[in-house]
Amino acid sequence: MRGEELEKLMLSFQFTRAFFDLLSIPRFHLLFLNLGPSGIFSGSRLRTFLTRLIGDRRIEDLKDPTLELAVSNLTRNCMQMKREGSLVDFMIASLAVPLLFTVQRLDKEDYVDGGVATETPFEQWLDDPSVHTILVHHIRHHEGRRFLPWWNATGVAASAHTVAATELFLKRRQLAAASGKQVIFLETQTIHPGIFQWKTARNLIEAGALTAAGLSSLRRPDGSSTV
Repeated sequence: MRGEELEKLMLSFQFTRAFFDLLSIPRFHLLFLNLGPSGIFSGSRLRTFLTRLIGDRRIEDLKDPTLELAVSNLTRNCMQMKREGSLVDFMIASLAVPLLFTVQRLDKEDYVDGGVATETPFEQWLDDPSVHTILVHHIRHHEGRRFLPWWNATGVAASAHTVAATELFLKRRQLAAASGKQVIFLETQTIHPGIFQWKTARNLIEAGALTAAGLSSLRRPDGSSTV
């Protein structure tokens, strides 16, 4: 699934609805009372939706190109790049933003979004002799928006994460510069997406498409095109 077909799916009401389940609202209230749930959305309906779409394919089934999914393993307290396992399960785990999604329990281990430590993972290829060019697409939001004129707990947590993620990304850029490989960095600036602002999805897609359109002008050191 590519291009217009993929865009149509992402903008569909069915896709948006798949993120919500009947217990999302009570979880939302209990979450801030610290009474049990680890997030608002469980991912159960999304799992059903994606399974209907993708089937029971595994990550290792994908060839040319292959796929790696970044997840944060809470059981082992580390970030991992998953190259094997259920495609649907680890897709959901890799987007399970803490507090927004519940912790995803897979194979007796607990996972959340890999972006907790690695928003834009690419350093796993810096030591790979088979890789000569790395294309990194980094998404940066405009100034963070605040619903209240004062700092609340979630606002502080989100901004603190942004500070940590930015510093880690700059360190990874330094590693890339020292690797000897050609590492191309592209950046897309977007508005900050919200939980219930699915109407902004088209703007986000268009911003990414505009960045991708500039790829044709990029050249490798030997003069060949990157695309």
